[in-house]
Formats: sequence, structure tokens, C-alpha cells
Amino acid sequence: MTQDWRGPINALLYGLIYAPEITDEVVAGCAEAAVNYTVLGDGPAVYYEAIHEALSSGERLDSLGQLPQFSEAQVAGFLRAVATQLDALRPWPEPKFRRLPAATWATFTNAVPIARMNASILRVRNIVRGVFEPAGDAQPGRYVLMLKLATGETVALLGSTGRGEGVTLLTDGAGDAAEIIDHFTAATGFPADEITKISSNS
Repeated sequence: MTQDWRGPINALLYGLIYAPEITDEVVAGCAEAAVNYTVLGDGPAVYYEAIHEALSSGERLDSLGQLPQFSEAQVAGFLRAVATQLDALRPWPEPKFRRLPAATWATFTNAVPIARMNASILRVRNIVRGVFEPAGDAQPGRYVLMLKLATGETVALLGSTGRGEGVTLLTDGAGDAAEIIDHFTAATGFPADEITKISSNS
């Protein structure tokens, strides 16, 4: 796997912090969150591979000490159970959207703003479970999050951290703006009544 297994494993274990015991319901909830790209937004393949790498590493699994109520053996058992549940949920569905590297923004040379989002960067980040990164020297003080929708469109979310600042939804200029907005809200769950189409889009 291209990334260290600790990040995905720590995300899985975070879900146990307030759990007094590891139950079938807890295991099922974690597996479903990965399969549905919700709280565990990296998707099932990432967590499945991370589990197998972690269990074969011989290293401490709860490296952050998040779970003093559970032994390492219990943590290992939990991870094995999640992997088993992930196998049971195959075939895994395709995600409704994928997060792209911020460097993708550099390819948006003909970026067209199509909508304003009545939400701060923090709120948008929490909904789409992505990290805004600096947009570059050409956009000082601006941050961008790039998404690839399952319907095929690549969109950019551009905003700043200033008080009262909203986020703008942009495309590469291809496709119908209203349709892309519909696809974006359907894929991400962002409330449709908090996004306004920019009428001057061309």
C-alpha cells in the first residue's frame, strides 16, 4: 500500500475510544462506514489492506494509546473481525466521489465558477470529509479541495478561512452547470438549499 498502515488503523481504532466493549454491532458499524465512505472516508480497500499489513507487522497496533480499556489481543481481534466483515460485504460499491490531490487544481486552467456554497470551509470539509489545501501562489489565502464525482465530472471547491467567507464550486468548463450541481449534492450529501447557481456561468 502506498501509505503507512498506521493512519487507516488509527482511524479505525478511533471508533472504539468510547466503546466499553467490542460487539458485533461495533464491528459491523466500522465495516459499513468504510464500505460506504462515510466516517471512514478512504474506502474499504484501504482499510482492508491496512489491517492485514498491521497484523503482520508485529508492531503495536494501538500506537497512539487511544484504547487503554482494551488489550493488544482484543485490538487485533477487532481488526480481524472488521476484515472478515469487509469480506462479507463484497463486492464493494464504487464511491460516489473521490478526493483528488490538490495539485489537480493546476490543471484547471479554464476553471469556471458555477455555484456559491453558503457554508464555511470547515462545514464543507466536515460534509465531504476532505482537507482543503493551499491553492498556490496565484491564489494567496485561498484553499482548494478537488473531487472526482462518480458521474465523471471533476470539480474544485475554493474558499478562504476569513469570517463569513463561503466556498465556490468550480468546474473545468465542460458540462451543464445545473446538472453538475445536482450530481455534486447527490454525491456528497451537501444540502441543495445551501448552494446557489451562479447565473452568469457560460
